[in-house]
Amino acid sequence: MKWLIFFLSLMDVLAGLVLYYNLRLIAFYLAYFMIIKGVYSLLTSISSGYYFDWMGAIDLITGILLYFDIFNVFGLITLLKGLYSLILSLF
Repeated sequence: MKWLIFFLSLMDVLAGLVLYYNLRLIAFYLAYFMIIKGVYSLLTSISSGYYFDWMGAIDLITGILLYFDIFNVFGLITLLKGLYSLILSLF
């Protein structure tokens, strides 16, 4: 399970870098992954009774912003979230 969290954290870091540096080549495909990841995270947290899934919300917003290629500053937030998750997955 830790390898999955590690992989998903790396995807967050990649998405944050793509948003921050405006790398359009990768953004389109990564957008779909982040949208699916965010929707899945939000749906599973809501179904378990947890209504404040900030990480899932950031994933969904990141996917939408990647798709429409806007808000480079949000990439920094996603990058920090990814690094936070990455550090948690290592310990």
